[in-house]
Amino acid sequence: HMRPLPASPEVNAEMFDPRPGGTKSRVPLHTRRPRGELPLVGLRHAALFYRDRAEYRARILGFARAGLARGEPSFIAVPGDEARLLRDRLGADVVCSDMADMGRNPARIIPRLRAFIDRFPGQHVRFVGEPIWPGRSPAEICEATRHEALINLAFAPDDVAVLCPYNAARLSPSAIAAARRTHPATADGRATAGQVPAECDQPLPAPPASAEKVPKLSLAART
Repeated sequence: HMRPLPASPEVNAEMFDPRPGGTKSRVPLHTRRPRGELPLVGLRHAALFYRDRAEYRARILGFARAGLARGEPSFIAVPGDEARLLRDRLGADVVCSDMADMGRNPARIIPRLRAFIDRFPGQHVRFVGEPIWPGRSPAEICEATRHEALINLAFAPDDVAVLCPYNAARLSPSAIAAARRTHPATADGRATAGQVPAECDQPLPAPPASAEKVPKLSLAART
């Protein structure tokens, strides 16, 4: 049974320290920057479990508007018409993409986010990414789950807050359970960081008999 989500739309991004070994804090993370030339606080990667569209939009808009108020570059990638609706509400200062297109192959998501972060060196960046939604095939969900775990490695040195919405009312229990394992923080508790669920890390099956065999090329032939 899932506990109700807290009322504040900023609880995931500001009030919960998702770093391994961290603890809950009433001091917003963005105010606790270490000394040094760059204001780095590291990666914050949180899962947002929502149950209806009103809650979904309120939480994402609250997260994005808090970033806009601080001058933080923000990138939102959610599927379908939601990307357009959020863009209309937030304006041109927030980059919005249709995740159904951008994340059709989940392996494309991390390079797109990497390119966005690299445009703003030394700045805190916000990203909302919904890589798993109702209607995704089991194979797509498996790859997107692997992508979620890899975020913890790919952006560990970066000053970025990543918020990942999950439809708790319509996604399967296994998808929600996997999200709890791949996110260091959730709205209702702490998850183990950086794990790839075993069911998403199985060896590839043998190729079918009809598969075409391509001869190996030597290094000399490639150059």
